[in-house]
Amino acid sequence: MNKRETLSLCLPSRPEISRDYIGVYEAKLFDQFDRRGASYEQARLRCVSVEELQNPCFQINTRYWISKDALVPKLPGYWIAHWLLVWQDITDVNTMARTVSSAILPLSGTDFTIRACLGPIRKTEQLAWCAF
Repeated sequence: MNKRETLSLCLPSRPEISRDYIGVYEAKLFDQFDRRGASYEQARLRCVSVEELQNPCFQINTRYWISKDALVPKLPGYWIAHWLLVWQDITDVNTMARTVSSAILPLSGTDFTIRACLGPIRKTEQLAWCAF
């Protein structure tokens, strides 16, 4: 699917009844090892405060939302985890140095700025990733 087709499946704001929809993560929403690096508030991106990070129940707001019914068929049939191992490529324009920033996100949609690892995973490997 191209970007236009993917965005056509998304809603541009949080639906009133959101249990059938999940957020679409963008690379700017997570930091290294932290799935809650930034959040949208009134269509404006903001940093997450220390107080919010200390609250384990705090969830970020994403810009786009996608129906679970549209997302689940896109996942490989063997994918049983409720999380994604993701990363974003980073290039320093001045030195042309390349690096990567990774995180474990709750099962969600992702945009084109994020790469996801969806290889077959055994239960023991899932426990190891969750401990990470």
